[in-house]
Amino acid sequence: MKKWMIPVLALLLCAGCADKSAAEAGRKPAETESAAEEAQTEEAEKEEPAEDESAEDAPEETGETEISEDAPAPEKSFGAAKQARDVENNGGNFVRVGNRVYFRNYCEGGLPETALFGKFLGIAEEHPTSVWYYDEETGKAEHAFDDNGCGPLWYGEGGFYLTAVRDEQTESFFYPEDGGKAEELGRGIVRGVSEDGQYAAFWSAEGNGGPDTLSVLKGTESAASAVPEGVNYTEFCGMAGPETVWLCHGDDGDSVWELDGQTGELLCLGLVPSAAEYSWAEMEQFVPDGDDFYLMLAWYEGTGHFLADYACLKGTFGQEDSLTLEDVPFNTNRADVENPPKILLTGPGEVMPVERTGREVELTDYDSGDLIWCDSPFSAVKLIPGFISKAPYDGGDRIIQAAEIAGDAAYLIVAYVEPAPEEDIGWRTAYRSKGVEYLRVPLLDDSTAEHLLP
Repeated sequence: MKKWMIPVLALLLCAGCADKSAAEAGRKPAETESAAEEAQTEEAEKEEPAEDESAEDAPEETGETEISEDAPAPEKSFGAAKQARDVENNGGNFVRVGNRVYFRNYCEGGLPETALFGKFLGIAEEHPTSVWYYDEETGKAEHAFDDNGCGPLWYGEGGFYLTAVRDEQTESFFYPEDGGKAEELGRGIVRGVSEDGQYAAFWSAEGNGGPDTLSVLKGTESAASAVPEGVNYTEFCGMAGPETVWLCHGDDGDSVWELDGQTGELLCLGLVPSAAEYSWAEMEQFVPDGDDFYLMLAWYEGTGHFLADYACLKGTFGQEDSLTLEDVPFNTNRADVENPPKILLTGPGEVMPVERTGREVELTDYDSGDLIWCDSPFSAVKLIPGFISKAPYDGGDRIIQAAEIAGDAAYLIVAYVEPAPEEDIGWRTAYRSKGVEYLRVPLLDDSTAEHLLP
C-alpha cells in the first residue's frame, strides 16, 4: 500500500460527536459526539458554539472470551451487537452495528434548502426522513425505519437514540432494534452513550432560554438529573460508564462539572482558565485515562470562527476541584478551523500533540483535491485522486457533508450545490442544495467510490 507522510504539526485546528478514538486505560472509553452538531438554525450575525463533531472511531470492546479453535466465528448482526457491543463510530452520521452500517437518508428531504458555506447537516429541519443501513455481507443498502429526525445516531442497548424536530422543538426518541414502537424521551437531545450501551447523556432546556437540565438515562428511564446554578449554556464533553462530564458557560466564566448517573451527585471539577479576552471556550476533544480524563478546549473569534487560543485540561472523575492546566507543547504555526487542537494518549498520564488522531477522511486542499484516509497520526493513504476538482467558490458543484470510517470503508454524504447569493451574509457565502448522494469508498490505495443512494 502506497503511503505519503504528513508532517507532525503540534497545533491542530470537529459532528461529533460525535465521538471518535478513545484509549483503554483502566476505565471504559467515553463516546463523544459525532460529527453532528446540536440541531439548531444558524443565526445571521452570530455563530453559536458548535458541538464537537469529532467522535470515537475505535470499535468498542467489552472484554475477551475464550473460544475453542473449533468453534465457529461469531456472526455479526444487529441483534448480536446487543451482547457483543460490536459498535463503531457511535454518535456519527454512519454507525456500524455488527455487519450493518446505519445512516440517515436525506435524499428525499430533511435538509434545509440553503446554508452558509454549504454546511447543511448542521441545521435542523422538520422534514420526513428515514434510517437506512448498508449490509456488509450482501453489499446492499436497505430501509430500516422512518424517524423524521436529524443529527447523529447513537446506538444504545437494543436500539437507537435519535433526535427530531417537533413544533420547532428538539425531541428525542428510542427506537427498539426489534422494530417496536419508538419511545418518547421528551424535549432535549441525547449527547452520548456509554460504551456498554446502558447509559445515555441527555440535555434539555425549558423552552427558549430556560435552564439547562443535565440527565443520565439508564435505558429509557432517568437515572439522575440536575440543573447547574449560574449556567447559561452547557456543552457535553464525554462519559465513562454512568459518569458524564459537561462544560458549563456562566456569567462568571466557564467551568467543568460531573453528573454521576448512579449516585446523582453533581460536582464542580474546576474552573476553566480564561484565554485573555476570549471568555467562551468550546469543547474539542475528550480523552479518558483511567480515573482521569483530558479535555482539549479552544477559543475562537469573529464570524469566521478563527482559532484564537487553546488549552489542555486534566481532571479526575468524582474529585471536586481536580481540574488542572496541562503543559502540552503545541506548535502555534497552524491555524486551521477545520482541524482543531488534538492530543493522543500514549500511556497512562502521557499525552502528545498530534495533527490527526488517525482514521480521518478528508480532502488534501480543505474543500477540493484528493480524498485521503489518515490511517495513523503520521501518514495517509490516497483513496481517490482528484475526488473534487474545484472548490465551490471556484465554480465547483460538490461539498462533502460527512466523511467517516466504519468497518473497512469510508462513508460519505456529498451535496450537489449552486450559489445562493441572496442568502449570503457579508463574506460568508451561501449555497443551495440540489440533492445529495451517499458513497462507500473501500480503504484501499486508488480506490473506487460505490454509490449507496440515491
